[in-house]
Amino acid sequence: MGLSSELRSSITFLSERGLIQATRWAAEFLHSIKDDTDEGTDAKVTVSQDDSLFLLAKSYFDLREFYRVAHYLTNSTSSKARFLELYSLYLAGEKNKEEQQKSDAINPELQRIRVRLQDSYENDKKNMDSFLLYLYGVVLKASKMKSQAQVILIESVNLYPWNWSAWLELASLFSEVDATSQLSATKGKLKECVMKEFFMAHLALELQQNEEASELYEGLRSQFPNNDYVLSQIATANYNSREFDAAEQLFEQLFDRDPHRLEGLDVYSNILYVKENKARLSFLAHRACETDKYRAETCCIIGNYYSIKSDHEKAVLYFERALKLNRNYLAAWTLMGHEYVELKNTKAAIEAYRKAVEINPRDYRAWYGLGQTYEILKMNLYSLYYYNKATALRPYDARMWCAVGTCYEQLDRLEEAVKCFERAASNEDREGIALDRLARLYQKMGDENRAAACFQRNLQIREHEGVEGDETIDAILYLANYFRDRGDYDEAETYANRLLDYSGKPKDDGKALLKEIANLRKNESDGNMNQSIRSLDMSIDLTRCCQKGKDVFPIVLPHAVTEVISSAAGRIAIPGNDSHSSENKTAQSSPVCRERLRSRVVVVDIFTSHRYNLSDIYKPSRESQMYLAPGLSALLVGSQSVSLSLTKIITETRPANSVDFNTSLSKSLASVAGSPPKPEEKPVPIRELARTNSGEDIEHIGLKSYCGINLETTDVWRNPAPPVLYEHALRFEKGSAISSTGALICSSGARTGRSPRDKRIVKESTSEADIWWGRVNIPMEETIFTVNRERAIDYLNTRERLYVIDGYAGWNPQYRIKIRVVCARAYHALFMRNMLIRPTPEELAHFGSPDFTIYNAGQFPANRYTNGMTSSTSVSINFKRREMVILGTEYAGEMKKGVFSVMHYLMPKAGALSLHSSANMGPDNSVTLFFGLSGTGKTTLSADPHRQLIGDDEHCWDDQGVFNIEGGCYAKAIDLSREQEPEIFDAIRFGSVLENVVFDDQTREVDYHDVSLTQNTRACYPIEYISNARVPCVGPHPNNIIMLSCDAFGVLPPVVKLTPEMAMYYFISGYTAKVAGTEVGITEPEATFSACFGDPFLVLHPTRYAEMLAEKMRQHKAEAWLINTGWIGGGYGVGSRIKLKYTRAIIDAIHSGELAKAPTVASPVFGFHIPTKCSGVPDEILQPRLSWTDAASYDKSLNKLAGLFSNNIAKFDIKSKEILQAGPQVETTQATQQ
Repeated sequence: MGLSSELRSSITFLSERGLIQATRWAAEFLHSIKDDTDEGTDAKVTVSQDDSLFLLAKSYFDLREFYRVAHYLTNSTSSKARFLELYSLYLAGEKNKEEQQKSDAINPELQRIRVRLQDSYENDKKNMDSFLLYLYGVVLKASKMKSQAQVILIESVNLYPWNWSAWLELASLFSEVDATSQLSATKGKLKECVMKEFFMAHLALELQQNEEASELYEGLRSQFPNNDYVLSQIATANYNSREFDAAEQLFEQLFDRDPHRLEGLDVYSNILYVKENKARLSFLAHRACETDKYRAETCCIIGNYYSIKSDHEKAVLYFERALKLNRNYLAAWTLMGHEYVELKNTKAAIEAYRKAVEINPRDYRAWYGLGQTYEILKMNLYSLYYYNKATALRPYDARMWCAVGTCYEQLDRLEEAVKCFERAASNEDREGIALDRLARLYQKMGDENRAAACFQRNLQIREHEGVEGDETIDAILYLANYFRDRGDYDEAETYANRLLDYSGKPKDDGKALLKEIANLRKNESDGNMNQSIRSLDMSIDLTRCCQKGKDVFPIVLPHAVTEVISSAAGRIAIPGNDSHSSENKTAQSSPVCRERLRSRVVVVDIFTSHRYNLSDIYKPSRESQMYLAPGLSALLVGSQSVSLSLTKIITETRPANSVDFNTSLSKSLASVAGSPPKPEEKPVPIRELARTNSGEDIEHIGLKSYCGINLETTDVWRNPAPPVLYEHALRFEKGSAISSTGALICSSGARTGRSPRDKRIVKESTSEADIWWGRVNIPMEETIFTVNRERAIDYLNTRERLYVIDGYAGWNPQYRIKIRVVCARAYHALFMRNMLIRPTPEELAHFGSPDFTIYNAGQFPANRYTNGMTSSTSVSINFKRREMVILGTEYAGEMKKGVFSVMHYLMPKAGALSLHSSANMGPDNSVTLFFGLSGTGKTTLSADPHRQLIGDDEHCWDDQGVFNIEGGCYAKAIDLSREQEPEIFDAIRFGSVLENVVFDDQTREVDYHDVSLTQNTRACYPIEYISNARVPCVGPHPNNIIMLSCDAFGVLPPVVKLTPEMAMYYFISGYTAKVAGTEVGITEPEATFSACFGDPFLVLHPTRYAEMLAEKMRQHKAEAWLINTGWIGGGYGVGSRIKLKYTRAIIDAIHSGELAKAPTVASPVFGFHIPTKCSGVPDEILQPRLSWTDAASYDKSLNKLAGLFSNNIAKFDIKSKEILQAGPQVETTQATQQ
């Protein structure tokens, strides 16, 4: 045997024996022999250079020298070598990521690996084996491209099912609560094999479907009785189901089979901890330490041992050691969070729990821990959010429902708390927490019958389980009193006797109750007393007391009389009582009692005949006093059952000067102020806006006031620089901070989004005929606007400092209007400084009077009793006064969208079309407008690195081209990351505003994934902060108009060309669809229509904008396209979503002009012109009917969607035949049936 052969053989032997250093030495030696030919054999054997190179790289891999592996295998062509090269790069990047120790750190090698694998997958797929596909899936998952990763991983496991790592990565993609519905669509795509059975069982266990998981694993156990993995999973399922005894027995079997096994024993240690088996846990910790003290599982077991000994500092130390060995070890993060809670270190606990849910969003224990931690901090809304997360994962777990119920109780939302505790009680509440809390809640709510029933059920459970405690004593005491008050002395005596079994106060209470019950029995048997009561005829006229001005007349009754009354059905009539609520059992200031009455009494309001019970309120004492109101006569009539009834009522009427609370405040104000002046009939031209403003210019220093604002007593800051606004926000506005990237973090208070129901347009003569009145534009009287305006200005006059921001709306100087914002928060000032177009110093010096003024007094509420108000929030626009007033909301987006509404009114009247769209421009100066609702991909598709961004939200199309309305961007910040949206992420720096985000108190790093405050987290920044922004934000006339729709019905083609008439129809429709699972109650695709893709901001009728759009398209020869970014080959759950690369290819073809020349076919019903060819897009998906396996189902869905379009367009009362004929042609009856 030659040298090369001996070296190759030695590498195998050394590797098999784990001698990795010796293996590397031999591999390096072999690699140094170039094209060596063994001699001394009959046949000459040439040593393959590739084989020796692979062996060398593999030896480096075993030593974790990953970059060396990648270096040596750079030019390798075999799939095995390519996998090892790219996998080594991935692991090297992961190592680099961990060393950064940052929450937002990313693997620096991901992009390079993904590009290479994507290229191979698209151009050389036949040379990609299952392992390269597996790695591609891992990289896609790490890049947060989950749907693509799922497809690739399914291909990998179907090609080679024995790679369990691939199955685990596939399982991790089912991380949401609706994973079960996702699985049903995936299950049929997996080839049948034994590994699929293991996968389904594993996934059921991960999804907390423990019964199903146990059944699946038991089936596998029958096939593989000696498989330790299966046994440990069955034990884990029992642990999740809280069957601790059964789980412990299974782990003991596993331990006996393999005493040195560590996998799964961390769960076993949790069981021993819960059962408080210190001795066994100590033994387990010692055995694990002897086996391998440097394993994460060992550290976890030892941590549990120290925790059960209440040595929490040491427990934390060992959990930290576990995480040093395995940074993604889920159990250690969660358990460490528990320990920090014990140590009262809530900040560290929150960090640990959040890391756990970041690793596995299905870890209900971590969500529950977050809820507990925030509950300790008295932050009940946060706590409720996280408890709800845990409950969604464990809806059958009573502990989760109890936690949610406790939060609702602390928030004083008692009815919701009751529902939660009832749900907990129906889910095997083994601890008896739910029934006890439920009973106390009912007691608190005055429902004593239900409280007693809950206490009784809880006692039965506690007796069965042998549980004692304060809750048991409280239940017995309550029931004893309950039955005593209802005259059931036998039952009361039974419970009172049970109290004698305890010592201390419970025993004394029991003795006192027994003595009282004995006295009650004696009094009840006293026939003479009862006879005297039955013959008693007592009439008391309280009229004279009223005349004397006395508030209350006391009737002193002997004890025995009150006992009879307490068991009778009485009736009291109360004149003049305005307390109508049946929940107000004490009738407030009216009469009925100031004692804790328990008599069965019905109170009748004389004026409304409303009745409400006062049962179980009267508690008799030795000498009770019943307080009755003036103007009431009471009579005690002798009969078989004593009753209290009305015999005489002194009739009274309401005073003439009494307050009628149904009368609106606005009418009172109007009556005081007199009739408002008659509005001017003549409309004001746009070019003379400055003349209509109601006050002088604020820049004239000699003025004492501006539009009612006192400049002498208020510190007014006009157009301050961002550093000044930063200083003021940090000094004067609670919750403000500077983020780690330099942005100003602000809070908008209770309102974290717009309030469209509180938006009003003043109905006045100059604009009344133009406005599209209805649910979007709700009318407001001019007098009410005046009331709100004065209220806002009065509030602003009380502020120590005010801010005035001047800016422009519209980048075209010919159409722009001057906006002035007057506000009391630095946050609002900086926000509008960013969102408006910032004037130059010269423009600012000659700014003059504004064309429109916004008075933002959002910290001060509107008067909800003012006529036309629906809440304490009011956002009102007056086009005649050119003013906007904001009350009761500090959400800054109201100002932005208020300016947009103003432009939506003014621009079409001036000949410019206002649009809710994004716009970009290519190197050839071609402009594209993008329309689309949330979820259609508008932001993603308009952000093209090869094209300049004109704007992301609001534009106008005038006779010169397109211009942006705004000077900044207002982007959603939820789940923001540099990897996914680098332009937006990097724009958040000094001068930007972050709204309602959660951040770390120490590092000021923002957690964009935390939605505990709101899902509507936002970032506001000047548009020049975007690297490829076009400034000035203007462009020539659009070449293409793209309307995006996410069609979940799967019937719209990926792209269609629209005529101008069709463009009007689908522009007015503004269609997309919600899919099942996106909102509660949605079980199938649901169509959503928003007129002109911006329904809430329209001021004129939608047809006005649509007709202008069609006219400009014809005039400037712009092409219109409808692009479906939704489903193809079937609706949601059956078909698949159109790949982003196909949509990008379609848009590229539109920009290049290719698609305009492509052949088209007409589609049925809708009459679309569907292109049949497009570079980069398979022909079969361009025509959706061909991609459906069932053509009849396609036709049915197509007609259903057409009917929905027809029903929607009918709401607008459109007269234009050209618009109506451009839509789907469906019979009206058919549309209605659909």
